[in-house]
Amino acid sequence: MTMAELEALGVAFVVPGHIDMGTPAGRMTAHFLGAVAEFERELIRERVRSGLAHARAKGKKLGRPKALPYRINQGLALLKQGETYGQAAKKAGISVSTLQRARRKEAEN
Repeated sequence: MTMAELEALGVAFVVPGHIDMGTPAGRMTAHFLGAVAEFERELIRERVRSGLAHARAKGKKLGRPKALPYRINQGLALLKQGETYGQAAKKAGISVSTLQRARRKEAEN
């Protein structure tokens, strides 16, 4: 529920000793804290994007490394031998989701 919904129902949000949404000062404090939190979130977002752009400019490869094809094939072979997804993924050194994705792709072909 949002604060507006609570207010429409006649409920006042209160943090004892800090914020009382039933008073004008409490509403102003809550709005101010919300604005500061939004500002901080935007600053963090800006810094992350700047950092990623800087890393890309330096030629850094971002993201998770691709699973090696031989490991995927090993995992698929283990599945065919009756291993569970978890067992096959662990033995092949790949994630269960990578193995599931490869199995679906194999079934489509």
